[in-house]
Parts: sequence; C-alpha cells; structure tokens
Amino acid sequence: MQNPFRDGGPLDRARPVMSLLLAIALLVSGMANHRNGASLLWPVVGALLVLWALYALYRDLLRHRRFGPGAGSR
Repeated sequence: MQNPFRDGGPLDRARPVMSLLLAIALLVSGMANHRNGASLLWPVVGALLVLWALYALYRDLLRHRRFGPGAGSR
C-alpha cells in the first residue's frame, strides 16, 4: 500500500481544498460572531485565511500543471 501523504498522493491533493473549505467556514462563523457583538477581528482574520488558502490552492495547481502530479515541491 502506498503512502497517502506522499507528494502527489490523495491527501496531498485534498489538503489545499480542505484548507479553503475550513477557512470559508471560519469566515462565515466570524461574520456571525461579529453580528452578535464579537470583535471585528474575527471576520478580518477569516478573510485573511481565505486569501491564504486561495493562494495555496493556486500554488498547488500551478505546481501540478508545470511538473505533473508526482512532482513534489520544487
């Protein structure tokens, strides 16, 4: 059985997408908390995490397009 955590493996490909989904969930939660009286910092941090996850997803897709699915981090 191959290691699912290897570069280009199934979990390596799913990580950026899962990070984006988690960041969006945190953004939505932060906005709801802010509407209920929490600090403005919650939605700001959530938005920054979404941007960071989008950049990571873009970088991963670009890496797969340039070097192929099993290229690793170059």
